[in-house]
Amino acid sequence: MLHRLRRWIVFGKLVLAVSFPVKLTSRQLQVYSTPPLPPDNCFVTGKMATINNIGNSNDGRFQTPPSIQSHKLVGELLLVRTQACISLGNYMRNSDSQETAFLVSQGGRVPNVVA
Repeated sequence: MLHRLRRWIVFGKLVLAVSFPVKLTSRQLQVYSTPPLPPDNCFVTGKMATINNIGNSNDGRFQTPPSIQSHKLVGELLLVRTQACISLGNYMRNSDSQETAFLVSQGGRVPNVVA
C-alpha cells in the first residue's frame, strides 16, 4: 500500500513538472550540480592547515542549500536528460566506433532524434 502511495506522489510531481514548467537560474541549480567541498583535515597537512584556516571557519561550506520545490528540480532533470539522450544519439549515429557497431550487432538501437 505504501509503495503505491509513493508511486502516486512521484506521478504527481512529474505531472506538475510537465504541466507547469519553471525555469530555474543556473545559480539556483549550481548548489545541486556541484559536490560540496570536503572539510579540512588538519592531520593530513600538519600545522599549516590550522594556521591557514584561522578565521576561515565561516566560509560557507556547510550551509544547507536553499530549498527548491521537488517538481521544479524534476522538470530540470527531465530537460537535461532529454538533451543528454539527443546528444548521445547524435554522437552514436555520427561515429564509426567499434562499440557502436557492436551494440547494433547485438540488437541495440541508436536513438533517432535530431534537435
